[in-house]
Amino acid sequence: MRLADPHLNVFQPYRGPTAAGEPNERQLENNLTRALAVCLTRLGPSKARTLLLQELGILPERAEGFERCELQVGAADANWPHRSKRSITVVTGTAADAVSTPDTGTNGILDLVIVGHQFVLGVESKIGSKVTEGQLAGHAKTLNIALTAPKSVTWASLARCARAIRASEVLNPVARFVLEQFEEYLRMNGFGGFTNDHFAYFALGPDERVHAQETRAAIRRQLKGLVQQIKVEWPSTFTEHVGRILNTESGTFAALKPTELSSKTFGGQRPHLSIVILPSGISIFFNVETGHAYKQFLKAWEGEKESFLDLLRGLSPTVAASLQNAWRLEVEYRIPLGKPQAKRNEPSLHVAALTARSMPRELLTAMVTEAIKTPPGGWSPEIKIVRHYDARLVCADADFLEKLVADARSLEPFFDWVGEPVR
Repeated sequence: MRLADPHLNVFQPYRGPTAAGEPNERQLENNLTRALAVCLTRLGPSKARTLLLQELGILPERAEGFERCELQVGAADANWPHRSKRSITVVTGTAADAVSTPDTGTNGILDLVIVGHQFVLGVESKIGSKVTEGQLAGHAKTLNIALTAPKSVTWASLARCARAIRASEVLNPVARFVLEQFEEYLRMNGFGGFTNDHFAYFALGPDERVHAQETRAAIRRQLKGLVQQIKVEWPSTFTEHVGRILNTESGTFAALKPTELSSKTFGGQRPHLSIVILPSGISIFFNVETGHAYKQFLKAWEGEKESFLDLLRGLSPTVAASLQNAWRLEVEYRIPLGKPQAKRNEPSLHVAALTARSMPRELLTAMVTEAIKTPPGGWSPEIKIVRHYDARLVCADADFLEKLVADARSLEPFFDWVGEPVR
């Protein structure tokens, strides 16, 4: 007889078998795994549970026979279904974490085993580290199956699946509550979307941020996953980069940058794609900041002014909702403050793409030409083609990632124009 696992109660705290000094990510792995187990258990017999199981890799014809979840399993149960119906799924923080690497470890303890009438699914949870071949071999031994490539899903994809289920399925009150809690918990920890707290963090003072380290870590995880997913959906030769979150800054960023940046041979950053999170929301933009990038822009402008203006005017003319600003060209002077890297930005030109469409071409050309000049005593200006999304829209829109991918595609011609093609 098997006793009920107390950790499947929503309010029972859980700390997995970790040693002193292990990173916080390990405990988050444990608690995300527990959250998945609680969600599947408490959803009850429902289409919602069946769809989540399918997302994890269970065949549709087998997914309705759920029986139970078991945490930290190191040995097979004699009552499990035949080994031909057993498999392994790796659930990771990002798609890159799922890549297996050689090692000699053989730990066969599975983070979670999901048992059904016609399936047994072993789950390995990973955040910030890769599952190894040794681990997979140990798990296969535990399940008494041959080692094959496991299915891989991300916590973010589970969050998106939960949102889709909530939007499309009729759920009883308990199932809806459980699913909403699970999806929110994933977003709270930086998987599958932002929460209001992620934006509010940047409105906190340095002393208050000391007590919000989990939120800080979640923001970085979400930005890392976001920029990686954009690269998957918008393939490019650019490299992902996630900025640090400093106590004195009112925001942070992620970017896709030309690979040559790592060599630092160009005296500054080349044109790149930036995503910035601020208390007010998220901006995505074609970014010309300093040094080499500014010289590239000036060279392209001197030879192809008309092409640039055509691209600007050709950006989506649709009047955006109040929470989604239209595309715009922004040029800002960067005034040095007498300390290393210290500066203040002053607007030189802000013009919406929709406005640019109705302006006389000669006037628009003159305005841009004047705005992009380096001011006396200043640094080269920062030049952006930018769109901003209000924080409320970001938190509420299940398809926000798709919007950013579409925006990246809209900006691609500007990279071609400036001589920095993304492919």
